[in-house]
Amino acid sequence: MLEENADYRLTLLAPITVVEGWESIKAAMMMAIPPEYKVDERMATNALNAFRDGRLKAWALSVENNVVALVTTVVVNDTIVGVKILELYTLTGFSGVGFDGWQAGLDVLRVYAKEVGCRFIRANSVNPRVIEIAEALGGNAKVKTIDLEV
Repeated sequence: MLEENADYRLTLLAPITVVEGWESIKAAMMMAIPPEYKVDERMATNALNAFRDGRLKAWALSVENNVVALVTTVVVNDTIVGVKILELYTLTGFSGVGFDGWQAGLDVLRVYAKEVGCRFIRANSVNPRVIEIAEALGGNAKVKTIDLEV
C-alpha cells in the first residue's frame, strides 16, 4: 500500500495519449470489466473510437510520476430525469492506492463533473474494497444494478 500522505494526482489523458498507449489502456480496462460481459475486440474497437471522438475519457492517477490507477469515464444524459451523470466506466488500480489517492481522484472528478454539467458521479462494482472506499467517500452503495442476460 502506498503512503496515505503521498502526493496523488489525477490527470485527464489527451486522446492522442490514449491512442499511443492503447494496448496498455485496453488491458487495464479489460481487467475492470466483469467476465460475464464477454468482452471482445469489437468492444475494444468501440472504446478506442469513443476515446478518439471524446465520448470516453481516460484519467491516470499517479504518485511520484508513477501511474497507480486508470479511470475511464463517460457522461450519460438521462433525458427522462433530466440529469447528466459522470459514469466511472472502468476503474483499475495497479498497486495499493491509499484512501488519500482515491479521495484526491474523486476531488478532481467532482470538479470535472460540475464543469460538464453533471449532477452525480456513478460507478458499478462488485469489488468489496471499491464499495468500502466509495462508501467512506460519501457514496451510496445501497442501490444495486441488476443485469439480466437476453
